[in-house]
Amino acid sequence: MTLEAGIEGTCRAGLVTFRIGGRCFAVPIVLVREINRQLQMTPVHRAPASVRGLVNLRGQIVTVMDLGRRLGLGPVEIGDKSRMVVLKENSMLRGDVAAGLRTAEDSIGFLVDEIADILTPEDRDLESPPPNLDQTDGRHVVAVCKTEESIVSVLNPAAIIRSEIQGPPAVCVARPDASPVSSGGE
Repeated sequence: MTLEAGIEGTCRAGLVTFRIGGRCFAVPIVLVREINRQLQMTPVHRAPASVRGLVNLRGQIVTVMDLGRRLGLGPVEIGDKSRMVVLKENSMLRGDVAAGLRTAEDSIGFLVDEIADILTPEDRDLESPPPNLDQTDGRHVVAVCKTEESIVSVLNPAAIIRSEIQGPPAVCVARPDASPVSSGGE
């Protein structure tokens, strides 16, 4: 399956790969401001479960999102190899970044188990994600990258951030005692 041209170009520029719960993921390098080991976080009262806290990074407040929790892989256990992948804000991104991959207006950092590598994939290494991904992966994975050792899921940070802000989809349940709603046209 072929990737959308803007996404392919964004991924071809390079991928920062990292591990969460034994699985390998990546984000396009053009979306990454820095990789940091500053993990002294201030918890945020009543924040979503995947928001681990806030970090003061050289005077700028960064919201730290636990990517393991957000992806349903369990919380990232902070250890010696843990890192925060700090994303660029939208205002820092050049115009050639695919519109669907824009990040956020505020500073967001993804907490990960460890950084793995920086990849520069060839066109033949990148494909659209298969349609049989589960619902969580399907919403958050924009491409897959084949390497000699494995297949890396390329994440869409914008979709992850958006889904955290919007929360889980609402579920409508019909009550047996509910009256039908009239459209007023009868």
